[in-house]
Amino acid sequence: MYKKFTSFLYYKIALLVMVFSISLIALIFFVVDYYYTDQDTILDAHEMYFYSQLISSWDFPSDSLKIKQDIINLQYNISIYSGDKNMIWSFPCEVDTTGYAKFVDSEVLGLMHNIKIPSYVSFGQNDSGENFNERMVNGNFIVLL
Repeated sequence: MYKKFTSFLYYKIALLVMVFSISLIALIFFVVDYYYTDQDTILDAHEMYFYSQLISSWDFPSDSLKIKQDIINLQYNISIYSGDKNMIWSFPCEVDTTGYAKFVDSEVLGLMHNIKIPSYVSFGQNDSGENFNERMVNGNFIVLL
């Protein structure tokens, strides 16, 4: 009788430990995943605000020296297009726009985190998959970094 009781007790304890462990691991995963995803999007929203402010501070074409200094400092490539998508200016080389696919934009992240981003910004990737493009619409120009 004692042996039968202890074997069931060990099985019950082992089952309880397994259920508790699985529950704890699932809880930790979902909590960490939620906060990681939320922090990632709020950092993207802050980055969009930075790009929006940066582009708004430029007065193209009269401010091209300041733009060159900022681009050299940030180590980006820049291309500026007119509203009808004709390239006006690029430095140091043209940003490859073939197959630009937008991932997220400032309207979505601004509403999600209650951040007012002054001008439209979108993050995406081109066909080669290597270059991420930040695309800002500033007045009559489209700026790709």
